[in-house]
Amino acid sequence: MATTSRTNALFALALLAGCTAPRTGSLADVQPPVAYLETLPPGALVTVDGAEVGLAPLAFPVRDEARDHAIRVTSPGFEPLDASFPGSKLAGARLELVLRPEGFGSQRPLASGEPSGLLQAAVALLRADRPKDAIAYARASLAAGDSPQGHKVCGQAHRRLGDRDMAIKEFSLYLSLSPGAPDRKAVEDAITATSKDIEMTTPKRPLD
Repeated sequence: MATTSRTNALFALALLAGCTAPRTGSLADVQPPVAYLETLPPGALVTVDGAEVGLAPLAFPVRDEARDHAIRVTSPGFEPLDASFPGSKLAGARLELVLRPEGFGSQRPLASGEPSGLLQAAVALLRADRPKDAIAYARASLAAGDSPQGHKVCGQAHRRLGDRDMAIKEFSLYLSLSPGAPDRKAVEDAITATSKDIEMTTPKRPLD
């Protein structure tokens, strides 16, 4: 559904300054430099130059720094991402590639380090009943510096997964960071209901 030109716009390449000693030609042949790759969602299948290299996060060798390398990332429920990087920039670099959920819409921005788009994707994933993926995207949004809404999404997702303690923690974080939130009453009700769920499922101590 997505074209290569569209999917190429979905990634962010973070180049971390390498602190490696200069490589000789012979040493590079024996031990080529590596690139480090992380994906959203985690665990996506990575193919480099047509060969599968494994599930992210991972590192892969850059055997030829003089040419471009094609990277394809796929995961069920997400549009495939196709990108090409010069080998000279891949060597020693750290990449963060973000897949677009199916049906998310091609006009909505979505990239690593872009908090608003990541939060919107998290909400879309939660609505699609994919709470684990929603948590991953919400946490990435929070790490990028977005509003506390990411904690509310995580709370809703954890509650759906049955992890009630984490749900209460995330809801409470949301309220502590947004004391004037317009949905405060609804979130407080969710905390109360989740706490009651915990009480109902906690094993009772046997009578002596």
